[in-house]
Amino acid sequence: MRQQDILPHIEDLLIDFYKASDQNVLKEDNVMRPIALNKSGVRCLLYSFDRKYKKGQYPNCLFTFFKNTKPNIQSMCDYCLFGVKNGRVYILLFELKRGEEQVMEQLKAGEEFAKFIIASMNRINKWKVNPVIRYISVRASKMLVKPTTRIAPVKYDQFNLYTFDGYTLNVNACMI
Repeated sequence: MRQQDILPHIEDLLIDFYKASDQNVLKEDNVMRPIALNKSGVRCLLYSFDRKYKKGQYPNCLFTFFKNTKPNIQSMCDYCLFGVKNGRVYILLFELKRGEEQVMEQLKAGEEFAKFIIASMNRINKWKVNPVIRYISVRASKMLVKPTTRIAPVKYDQFNLYTFDGYTLNVNACMI
């Protein structure tokens, strides 16, 4: 199996409820302005697992097999982008925050869930896909006041975290 063929399999595996309705924008109501995604040169799928659930709706939580008796058991990052660049699978995990709140717990939960998705596909299809996983924090408090045309290089810190502060996120540049 060529790794670039993985996206249709992810789409077949996950229910449509979690597929982001707009595949070109990151947004969280009442937190910050939407962030446009420039996906030029990258094939990808965007999922939003941090959802608001309506009473009586199915699913009524992300992990329906867990009791909600433990704090943060349903914790998850805001977005998970599965992408392929140059035949390599990448998973970009996004957490959007208004201020300086911690992001790592939700990003790590997203990583574990993304690994479970890939491990399930590997098991079912007898594959050995090993994706590169990246954390991206988007904080309203760090956003530039005015739009700019500057293109800053993406630099991940020692925790594999990149804090984005612009208006349009270049997905291709994040896949390093």
